[in-house]
Amino acid sequence: MTECTPDAEVTAHHLLYESTLPPSERVARLRRVAVTEGLDANTRPLAWTLLLGCGRIEARRYSNLCDGLSDDAQKIRDDARRTFRADDSVRQKVRDAQIVRCVTALARSRNNEVSNGANRSAVAACFLYALPSELEAFACFEKLAELCPRYFTPTLDGCVVGAALVDHILRCISPEIHGTLLGDSLLLDDDARTPVEDLVAYPLLASLFTVVPPLDEVAVLWDATFALGGHFPVLCVVALILERFESGDQTVARLQPRRLAPLDARRIVARACAIAPRVPRSLYDVLERHARDASVDRAVVAAASEAPRTPPKPPPSARKRAS
Repeated sequence: MTECTPDAEVTAHHLLYESTLPPSERVARLRRVAVTEGLDANTRPLAWTLLLGCGRIEARRYSNLCDGLSDDAQKIRDDARRTFRADDSVRQKVRDAQIVRCVTALARSRNNEVSNGANRSAVAACFLYALPSELEAFACFEKLAELCPRYFTPTLDGCVVGAALVDHILRCISPEIHGTLLGDSLLLDDDARTPVEDLVAYPLLASLFTVVPPLDEVAVLWDATFALGGHFPVLCVVALILERFESGDQTVARLQPRRLAPLDARRIVARACAIAPRVPRSLYDVLERHARDASVDRAVVAAASEAPRTPPKPPPSARKRAS
């Protein structure tokens, strides 16, 4: 269960550079701080490598992966040239060649069984933008692909299932808003994807929010994602839909990512944490599995959504207090 309880008087800087706690306890507290307080540009590089479990970063291995060609070498180069082309702040810091190397290395490390679309170039660019070295960026990029491997498959099947989860969670916790967004949409059968899935949730999840500026705010969403797990972006999409709906964006057309207002990541993270306990347990269990478990498809999501609505499991800390 997503846990967002703050630690009083504890900062990321203290945990990373001053704390004498055992390493496992420091990382556990760092996870809570990353969610409740967020990280800054100074603490984020080390914090991300710890939260993602990067371990030793091998420069020689990265160099060897970059030396070869992936199956989609030309497409990777074309996508890199288009990535954040209109964003001067990114373009001043991130070079096309760096994006090409990172995406190529990831593809070769996974035997070319990875999506090499523009979304992967944007994710790589965000790591290159937020971290001080290309080697650290690739290490985190590769670990993210291990954290939520189904978000990196050629068919992006994790994103498809994640979009279905957004739709069903929204339907469970706010049926009125879900109904308003669905409007007069004509769904030919029960298995048809809704406009919320296709036009809002899917592009946000496939890009891990990099399609919505600014990248500094995307990094804050990633702080919480790396702390809590690969399921958390789904809750962030639900939170974003609710935030924007309440601000007047009450149609699917106005919620499409490229028409959204700039992100307010702290509000979205806080709202996502508040949503988590409201998700039925059966659906939450599927949510936690969907980014890794290939057996979870849209039919499994639908079945979990229709299961009896038992309360979600309490966070581990609550169970300890109860005992």
